[in-house]
Amino acid sequence: MKPLEAASDLRLVRDLLTKGKPLPPSLRVWLANAIDCRLTSSAKSLDQLLSVASRSGGRLTAASKLPGRNEAIRRLAQQTGKTSHHQQAHALAARVRNHRLVADTTIAEIEHQHGRLPSSARSIQRILAEGREAIGQDNSIDLSNVWNPRALGHEHTQATH
Repeated sequence: MKPLEAASDLRLVRDLLTKGKPLPPSLRVWLANAIDCRLTSSAKSLDQLLSVASRSGGRLTAASKLPGRNEAIRRLAQQTGKTSHHQQAHALAARVRNHRLVADTTIAEIEHQHGRLPSSARSIQRILAEGREAIGQDNSIDLSNVWNPRALGHEHTQATH
């Protein structure tokens, strides 16, 4: 799970718990597994076990502004009136570069909230393509082997024996 997805799940867990509502099975299992692993081994931080921090210490964290920035880029690209992602990316890249010369209030507001926007058409096109791939992804979780010690991993199995 990516740190940004984990942060979203943690917010949902917090909201459900504060409202006194039960957690869905997938969130219950995820949270319980992270807690069990942390209690049996201190090798990883709880942030890493919950996937809020990357395992490799990467820059993308749960507090990243990139998802908001990328969503703003997708909205702006749709407003260009162009039909293909290639055309949208080139039009938006030109608008961002022009903003560096003559202030564009919309882009200035987005950059204030989310950080500097990329000005290359290639970077913008990559962001647009990522948005297209994310639509319709199946994020279902197989719960058929929940709490099966053989399925939890070698580290947990050794700790319980």
